[in-house]
Amino acid sequence: MDSNKNITIKYGMKNDFQQLINRKSKKCTDTLFGSTDNNTPLIQYPCASATSMDWQFQYQSDGSYYIVNRKSNKYLTVGYNTFDWFEPYITSYPDARAKWQVIPASGYIKIKNQYSGKCLDLRMGDTANWTRLIQYTCTNADSMNWIFTKSISPVFSLPI
Repeated sequence: MDSNKNITIKYGMKNDFQQLINRKSKKCTDTLFGSTDNNTPLIQYPCASATSMDWQFQYQSDGSYYIVNRKSNKYLTVGYNTFDWFEPYITSYPDARAKWQVIPASGYIKIKNQYSGKCLDLRMGDTANWTRLIQYTCTNADSMNWIFTKSISPVFSLPI
């Protein structure tokens, strides 16, 4: 991959790892129990200095992004099922199901999977800790809006 594409700033995203915060809950996206295993689903949890809460958006030549978790170095993806309610998870294998579109949304972004055509969302729009993330038909719900903040993890990226 061309590293220059990685450092392109688009919609507030940079090459460095950032925390992905939900507009409705004000909580960070994390892997379940901070796991690095393949097929681990995502949850929301109060932001902390955990590297499992850090994400890098890697720009692809087709305009999509791979979303990579710092702790596991794995890709956010969806299964082969394109129905609502199915949970995205992390995997070692980037393919068409691991490509995401970033859509501006009134100062926030929506994150839409290219394969399923569904947006990243909170299950039932719930704001509780441990709420799982799902893919769902894109709407204007606040639970589908996300923003980035600089990582507060005590790990630093090397300059490119």
